[in-house]
Amino acid sequence: MSILSRITKPRLYAPRITIFGKPGIGKTSFACNAPKPLILCTERGLPPECNGVDILPITSYREMIEALKSLIYVLDDRGIPYETIVIDSITSLDRMVIDCVISEDDSSAANLKVKSINTVGGGYGKGPANAKSKHEEIVSLCDALSSKGKTIIYIAHSLTVKVDLPDSEPFDQYDLQLHSPKSSAIYANNPDVVLYACQRITVNSKTKNAGTDSRRIIKTGLSASSVTKNRYNLPEVLPLEWGAFAKLVPYYQELAAAKTIKETQVKESKKAASTAALKTEKKLETTKLNGDKIDA
Repeated sequence: MSILSRITKPRLYAPRITIFGKPGIGKTSFACNAPKPLILCTERGLPPECNGVDILPITSYREMIEALKSLIYVLDDRGIPYETIVIDSITSLDRMVIDCVISEDDSSAANLKVKSINTVGGGYGKGPANAKSKHEEIVSLCDALSSKGKTIIYIAHSLTVKVDLPDSEPFDQYDLQLHSPKSSAIYANNPDVVLYACQRITVNSKTKNAGTDSRRIIKTGLSASSVTKNRYNLPEVLPLEWGAFAKLVPYYQELAAAKTIKETQVKESKKAASTAALKTEKKLETTKLNGDKIDA
């Protein structure tokens, strides 16, 4: 069979989303308002808005791998009652990955006591490279869930990094808080959307002093100030609310349209059944009335 037989039309997949920002800004609350979420929780505690949401505490890298593989297996076998899988947070997960890399190191054979990720394997970047491959395995499993219709949300803390490009002056940029840039790049490059959650900054026109107000927003577009991006032509700034975001994403638009069609069909079916029942009732009443006239 020719490879050309595999030509097809593109389909809409469940989004893979990274949202990052400082602690307490509202990232977890945003994710908890996604459709039927399950939180794979690598941190302690959830905001009050997330009460009632199912969580699965994760205490190690190996537990995360086991959890993701189990979700894929159960999904294939009999389905799962969740539409969104949230990892909260990949910043804490990164520390678990580092602990795993250090524990697996065999440098002790050379009488070297490994104390940090940078000394794994004798150094030379072997530790961060090993951590990167473990993060790639996590993302690969999440991609498998996404291809089966499950939204993936990665939550991360933020930090400021210095960017030094060959064609511009150095500048600061908001990035994902992971130990290695190679690991953080996986969660910035692979997802369909990378959102930066923050407070809106205002500048006093008279004093020129900058400040923040109570409005919390997400930045969505390509920017030198952050590693944000999106594949859905979203506005550059949106309220930090799931509904405001989801209504602009084609996948959720399609789901909403399908839901509306189904609800309309159900209403029409009930209406048709009610009309048929009413006609039957009138027919029986007419038959009974005619029978009473004959008896009379």
